[in-house]
Amino acid sequence: QYEERWIRWKRNMIFPKSLFVLLSVLIIFLMMFIVTKQRAYTPIDRFKFVPQAGKAIQRLTKPNDLVIGAMDAGPALVYYASRPGWSFNINREEESQLYAFYGVENQKILSPEEDLELYREKGAKIFAAGNLSQFNMNSTFSNYMTDNYQVLEQTDDYIIYDLKDRRW
Repeated sequence: QYEERWIRWKRNMIFPKSLFVLLSVLIIFLMMFIVTKQRAYTPIDRFKFVPQAGKAIQRLTKPNDLVIGAMDAGPALVYYASRPGWSFNINREEESQLYAFYGVENQKILSPEEDLELYREKGAKIFAAGNLSQFNMNSTFSNYMTDNYQVLEQTDDYIIYDLKDRRW
């Protein structure tokens, strides 16, 4: 009789245990989904205005115009502009530190000004910086751009230059 009650009790407990496991998994999934959804569709602060800068580039250029995009030395700005072009690193000191870290020797690192002019010779029409504070960190380069090229659009967050004509 004791064994029968034990078996009946075990049989009756299978459903509540399954329900408990199912509800636990569902709750964990929902908690993870909410956090993931919030993070996945919200850009981090320094990238917050890259989509806006990309739309401005689209508005100011033709579909085949070549673009130079400076945003963390990565392709984000060129991607959001939906234009062909190049990513650009304004802070070349970081680049030389990276080469030193990996043990790359005798690597010539061009100044941003030289690199920009090479891209311009290849047909670049627009230079855009997706984060104005990053752009202004290299004052030599930002002054070079302001002295030599016309600003097409500037906000508190990004700046776009016309590379077609030099000022001098």
